Amino acid sequence: MSDLQPLSDGTELRQTAWEYRVLIVDDDPLFAKYLKSLLGSDFLLEKISNRVLRVEHAGSMKEALSKIKTHYDIVLLDINIPLEEGLPPQRAHGLAVLREIKKASSETEVIMISGYGPEVDTVVQAINEGAFYYLDKPFRNELLAALLTRVIEKKESERKAWLDGFTGLYNKAFFEFSLKNEVAKFPKNDAPARRRLSPVSLILLDFDHLKEYNDQYGHLEGDFVIKAIAAVIKQTTRGSDIVARNGGDEFAVLLVGADHVQALRRAERIRKAVYKYGMEYARVKDLPMTVSVGVASYPSFLESAEALYKAADDALYASKRSGRNTVHGYAESGELKSFQELLGSDSGEV
Repeated sequence: MSDLQPLSDGTELRQTAWEYRVLIVDDDPLFAKYLKSLLGSDFLLEKISNRVLRVEHAGSMKEALSKIKTHYDIVLLDINIPLEEGLPPQRAHGLAVLREIKKASSETEVIMISGYGPEVDTVVQAINEGAFYYLDKPFRNELLAALLTRVIEKKESERKAWLDGFTGLYNKAFFEFSLKNEVAKFPKNDAPARRRLSPVSLILLDFDHLKEYNDQYGHLEGDFVIKAIAAVIKQTTRGSDIVARNGGDEFAVLLVGADHVQALRRAERIRKAVYKYGMEYARVKDLPMTVSVGVASYPSFLESAEALYKAADDALYASKRSGRNTVHGYAESGELKSFQELLGSDSGEV
C-alpha cells in the first residue's frame, strides 16, 4: 500500500469533526444576539472542546416552525414567544414549538428558557413534553456551557453507534433510519401539505474500479481508495447532509431541503471532485478513480422511502451502463437521463 496521499486541498485523510446545528428561538433580538455571541465565544468553545456550532435564530413561533423542517441538534427555546413578529408572546406557543420539534426528531435536544421566573406546572409540562432542561433568565454562562457539554457528550455517544468504523462516515443502519425518518414526515393523502414541506433528495455513488485496484495492487490499496473517496465526498458535501457508507464501495448522501436540480448539481460536484483527486492520484497509481452516481428526489412521483432508494439505485446503474464516471437523474416525465441531458453544462453552486 502506498503512503497516505494528501487530498487536493492539502489536508490529510481523516474523519471530519462533527458539527452541531443550534437554533435560538427568542423574540428578544438583544438576548438572541447575546446568546449567539456566547455560543461563538472562546469561553464556551473551550468548555465544549472546540466542537463546531452552527447557530441560527428564529424570533417567533411561525419562523421557528418553518426552520425546524430541517434538522437541528440543539434548540434553545424561549417558552414565551409570539405567534409572529409584532404579536404578544404566549407560553402556549413555546410549548407548541417544543412538541413540533420532538415530533419532527426525537434526537433534537431542547433547552427551554424563560425570563418570567419558574412556574412548576410549566416546567413539569416542558419536561414531560421532552425538554432536556429548563433555564431561567438570567443564568450563569457556566451553567449553559455545562448543559451544552452534557448534550454534546450524549449525542457523541449515540453517534458512535451509527458510525462506519472503516471510513468515519455514518453507517448503513443510520442511513436507512434517516431515510425512513425524513420520508415519514410527509403526510399521506394530503398533496397540499406535502408540497409545503422541503423536498428530500438521495444521491447514491459507487466506486467504478475497486476490483481492478484489488487485482493490480492488492486489497490494502483498494481499502485506501475507498477511504480516500469517502474523504472527498465528505469534504464536498455540507454539514447538514447525511453522508454514509452504504456497504462495500457504495456511498449515500441524503439531502434534506434540496430539490432534484439542486441534488443533481451537488452530485456532479462530488463526481468532479473524486475525478480531480483521482487524476492527481494517478501520478502514483496507473488506474482511474471515478464514481458512478444516481440521483432521485421525494416526493416527486415517488410514494415511499423504498421507492426513493430504488429510483436512486436505478439512476446509479444507468450511469454504470452509460460508461461510468457520470451522473444520472430524472426528467419531469420520469425518464432517466444523464446530468448533461438534464442540465447541460449547468453545474452552478447550490
